[in-house]
Amino acid sequence: VFFAVVVVLIAVNLSLITIESQVLASRVLNKEYAPGFDTSAVRTVDVFFTVIFVLEILLRILGSEEEPWRDSWLALDVILVFMAVMDVLLTPVTDSEAIDSFHVTKIFRVCRAFRAVRAIRLIRFVRPLRVLTSTVGEAVRAVLWMVLLLVL
Repeated sequence: VFFAVVVVLIAVNLSLITIESQVLASRVLNKEYAPGFDTSAVRTVDVFFTVIFVLEILLRILGSEEEPWRDSWLALDVILVFMAVMDVLLTPVTDSEAIDSFHVTKIFRVCRAFRAVRAIRLIRFVRPLRVLTSTVGEAVRAVLWMVLLLVL
């Protein structure tokens, strides 16, 4: 039940990110696009999802019967949730007009685009995708060793 709820939350969060990205991209060309769309409400919901995902990670770490640091899916989820936390913490800073001229804010805006990477979290719930992903990972690892051997 826990993982089913997490899958639904990830799917809803991805839908929200998709809608927000579409509206913001369309507003670049047309400032009047979707005048009723409130980006501050979307950011509030994004903070809610980030808190939920942090709690999910903590529950998975504390409730793990094995050594949690050996779980590569958990490590990936921790990285993605950390990126989400950084996005939530840095969005008010990067949105302010006072420091808009700094290149750092542009980097953080690009990092916001990586929120779509959260879709990767869904892979671990679908067994065929999980098997395919692990197989591709093993193949890439073998190719890297082969390239290293050829370079030597």
